[in-house]
Amino acid sequence: GAMPGYAGGAMPGAPAAFDPEKPYENPVAYLEQREHEVREKLVQVAEARLLRAELKQCYRTEGVNYHTACKELAEKYIHTIKNVGLQKYNASPRDNN
Repeated sequence: GAMPGYAGGAMPGAPAAFDPEKPYENPVAYLEQREHEVREKLVQVAEARLLRAELKQCYRTEGVNYHTACKELAEKYIHTIKNVGLQKYNASPRDNN
């Protein structure tokens, strides 16, 4: 079934009440903003996984010609995986680095 609060399966966007200059002024908006950022990162991770699967398939089907045949796909994958992940999104500013 559909998730409650999501019209038509679309995920909510960034909260309008969040002020990046004063992030802790509105704690609800701060948490909504953090959830929004995590959702965006999860989408990027999923896109990278799909590209990786395509690249693997390209390597397998092209054989020895994979250097030229899969070059564009490999470059796109490398560009996609830069700075992708959820390393510290659960951390607060009070946590140790």
